[in-house]
Amino acid sequence: MLRIATCIVLCVALTGCNGVLQGLSEAVCQRGVPADVVFLLDSSNSIWGPDFVKQLEFVGDVVSMFQIGQHFTRVAIATFGRYTEYQFHLDDYFNKHDMIDAILNIKETNGEATNTAQAIRYMRRKMFNAKHGGRKGVSRVGIVVTDGQSHNILKTVWEASKAKKEGINMFALGVGSMTNLRELKGISSKPSLDYYFQVGGYSALDNLKEKLALRTCQVTGPPEKTTRAVPKVRTTIRTTTTTPSTTTSYMDVLQRICLNKKADIVFALDSSNQISTQDFWNQIRFVREFAKNLDIGPNKTRVGLIVYTDQVLEGFELNTYQDVHDVTTGLLAVERSAGGTRIGEAVRYIRTKSFRRSLARRNVAQIGVILAASQSYNIGRTKKEADMARKSGIKLFAIGAGDDVNDEEMQVLTNGQDGRSLFRLDSFENLQDIIPEFTTDACAVEPSMLPVADQPCGFRQEADLMFVLDSVNAGRTNTKKSLEFIKSIARAVDIDKDKVQIGLMSAECQTPTEGFSLNRHGNKKSLVNALSEMKGTDFSSLLKDMRRSSFNKKKGGRYDAKKVAVLIVDGNLEQPLKALREARHARVRGVEVYVVQVGNGMPQKEMKMMCDAPSQQHFFQVENYDELKGLQNQLLDILCDEL
Repeated sequence: MLRIATCIVLCVALTGCNGVLQGLSEAVCQRGVPADVVFLLDSSNSIWGPDFVKQLEFVGDVVSMFQIGQHFTRVAIATFGRYTEYQFHLDDYFNKHDMIDAILNIKETNGEATNTAQAIRYMRRKMFNAKHGGRKGVSRVGIVVTDGQSHNILKTVWEASKAKKEGINMFALGVGSMTNLRELKGISSKPSLDYYFQVGGYSALDNLKEKLALRTCQVTGPPEKTTRAVPKVRTTIRTTTTTPSTTTSYMDVLQRICLNKKADIVFALDSSNQISTQDFWNQIRFVREFAKNLDIGPNKTRVGLIVYTDQVLEGFELNTYQDVHDVTTGLLAVERSAGGTRIGEAVRYIRTKSFRRSLARRNVAQIGVILAASQSYNIGRTKKEADMARKSGIKLFAIGAGDDVNDEEMQVLTNGQDGRSLFRLDSFENLQDIIPEFTTDACAVEPSMLPVADQPCGFRQEADLMFVLDSVNAGRTNTKKSLEFIKSIARAVDIDKDKVQIGLMSAECQTPTEGFSLNRHGNKKSLVNALSEMKGTDFSSLLKDMRRSSFNKKKGGRYDAKKVAVLIVDGNLEQPLKALREARHARVRGVEVYVVQVGNGMPQKEMKMMCDAPSQQHFFQVENYDELKGLQNQLLDILCDEL
């Protein structure tokens, strides 16, 4: 019997999505697969008459998407309050129009209590019975719609458990604020997140009809069984039977869902030592097949990719490829790496580099997708980075596969409460099964409320920024101009102990070289030797002190902060090789080095080698200190790109 992956469609806010979802629902529900479906509708006194009518209209709309027929889908309905009353049985209507007319003409029966347990027992014993049209060998589905908690929750859950043991796929739909969430989950099949729904009122039911129809039609076998008990996690069991025509319909509809969608989506692929070569390519294949559903273009959807172990390697950036053909071709060039697992570093990279200011766009959805088949060294760091990513406006999806994944870490990535962003698979071989569901979820993500371009510099990443001034050679007047330049930078960033910190080093701040008194040297030879040994403060000494102690915890340095040094050099260096050596030592320690040379002379090659690559973004030259003002915006754009 055909089984396909769970597919809850979250598309309520997407323009034109209801029509697209209806097409997707009909593509699934018109497959000719038989099913027996029973609705249990709350008819207690708590329901206002017009709301009961809305409930009937909702059921009629759901049924309209089914392939009704004697050999296809059969539907029965019962209402319940204190007592349960059947409205029609599974073998009463085989014509869709007649069935919908019967649904719309159901009368409200009322009742002082909400006896949900009795209704479920009645359904289990009577409504799926063969003498009322129940069939052997077809999927059985029970859908409970209620606007309040039952008068005996334990009994209700007990009756639901017996129904589920008999192979009935149980759905629960709660309407309004009086429902009991634990009861709804207790009624629902597992994973409960896929089998229960909750809306604020009967007027909101219209947004749910396609989702319920789609999910009901997909249950064409026994309820899915998880390999482990994982709360709020969807488990997808691999399908081994496919229907080509349905697949084609899926792809057509998914492409319509994502048409003209403006989104930036970055995938992080697990390439740790625990990942086989085949599983790495299963991840590549998943991204490729997903990308085929997207409307990829410079002003539409863009796709980027990184590969992570205990380090992160760039696969390609969001602006690397301009159409779906280039993306699918570029994926074949992605190489795997090896090492441990640091999911937190992958999330950090996505937040600070993949979505840096020079790449991020306004009014687009920002999405990060983490695929993992192993657990991190440090879940606490994963949580911190995931929280910062969400704060920065990035929507995270997590796809975990296999027995080595830490389910707590997967839930941390998606904030625990947002289970529909979390997919749990037996292995990466099953990735293809979740493409319809993942595509609809991803293309429904709304643009960030606070675009990266509008976030203060330092909002997304902590930074320790140290300015180093060549004040001895610059002189007092030019040093003041350098300080004014630093002030202008400080005014433009978000200065805070949890955001950007700025420090300053200059020769004037160093302890001066000790001189000597008038009577220290009594002869010419001694005096000349002493003068020969005297040295001023060399710039390389500043760099040595900077890389040794300036970013130290005792001096206010922070472990997770980005470390940046901006060196403002007057003319050429007296000891360029020594300065280069110290700058390289700083870079090895994780300090990103910028060099600003003041003067119109030819820059020393060592000075350009001091800064990080690419040099055109890390080395600047101005003719005099007055021109530092003109450098402010350019330097800020680069400094703040990842902050």
